[in-house]
Amino acid sequence: MSKKLILAAAGVLILLFSACKKQTENFQTAPLSDYVPLEVGKYIIYQLDSFVYMPFGTRDTTITYQVKYTVAGTVKDGAGHDGFLITREIRKTPANAWGIDNSFQVFNKELTYEFSDNNLKFISLAAPIKENFSWKGNSYLPDNPYPSYDFTSDFMSDWDYIYTDVSQPLSLGTLSFDNSITVLQRDDVLGDPAIPGTAFAERTYSIEKYAKGVGLVYKDFLHWEYQGANPGVQNSYKGFGIKLTAIAYN
Repeated sequence: MSKKLILAAAGVLILLFSACKKQTENFQTAPLSDYVPLEVGKYIIYQLDSFVYMPFGTRDTTITYQVKYTVAGTVKDGAGHDGFLITREIRKTPANAWGIDNSFQVFNKELTYEFSDNNLKFISLAAPIKENFSWKGNSYLPDNPYPSYDFTSDFMSDWDYIYTDVSQPLSLGTLSFDNSITVLQRDDVLGDPAIPGTAFAERTYSIEKYAKGVGLVYKDFLHWEYQGANPGVQNSYKGFGIKLTAIAYN
């Protein structure tokens, strides 16, 4: 082999090695714990906006609260994995006293971050944290996880959670974060109630944002179904939505 060919081959190997090394380093520099820093005593206060659709096409007034999520202690799951207990306190205004109204369990298993809400478990984050990486975030959910709403479709099955805007700055009201990630969970539209004769329409939207060193700082979830165009039957909606926006943390 000529000297020129040897040098060229060596150059290619160096470039390949550098690319592989850089890719590995990128994976290693963003562990899930960067975006879910679980530690007893840490808390985040959110503004909570919630609503439900009422019968006959009306929607009630959006109700606004403040909620405080606090890492209250440690727990173990059935397989012996270490996790944390999160308590939620709620108040109508800052002038009101906090009152505990719910609790959750979270487990950072290095490759997945799992959040349990009223026996519904979500894989909120998964490794590696990189643009466009996706995973089945609702794979633990049962069919029809919200039976009290009597939804027509099993709208939460087979969701692909996907990372977007990785390591981007984020502003929420008076709060600013230098580094955040977005998890787009669902953005589906079926039909349009504004079109005359529409018999069925559905809207599902779910997104979460996490700030490095803080945790979940924004969540927007919405699902509704519309039924209409049936002779003798009043057109109607059913569904619910919640929005969490961080306003303070320690």
